[in-house]
Amino acid sequence: MADEGRIPEAQPPAGGQGPAQQGQPQQIQVPVDLSSLASGYVNWFRFTGSAEELIVDLGLAPQLGQMPPTEPIKLTHRMVMSYYTAKRLLQNLHRAVSIYEGHYGPVEVDPNRRLRQQPGMQRPAGT
Repeated sequence: MADEGRIPEAQPPAGGQGPAQQGQPQQIQVPVDLSSLASGYVNWFRFTGSAEELIVDLGLAPQLGQMPPTEPIKLTHRMVMSYYTAKRLLQNLHRAVSIYEGHYGPVEVDPNRRLRQQPGMQRPAGT
């Protein structure tokens, strides 16, 4: 919950001029243990859940875009979270994609439309 890409505003110390008064937010370092971290590439997901939690299965589709797939999709990760955590994740994913699109242009999720765009071809602004 604390490590969500947000930089909280610092509270100024009593009687002194703190970073918030100087217009500079203070960055708070959150300790993170990476000893059990597992990384993997995923290009496929599905959502299931109940009234209390959301389940996100992540995996690798060897033939992405081919329907029906001739090889099974290998599930590699399952995330189970509350809907409160899911909403915070959604907000932060939206922010990350917006920043990316601000730098590199729109991300087209439709593969057919993506294929029609020629490499090196400039996209009109706002599309």
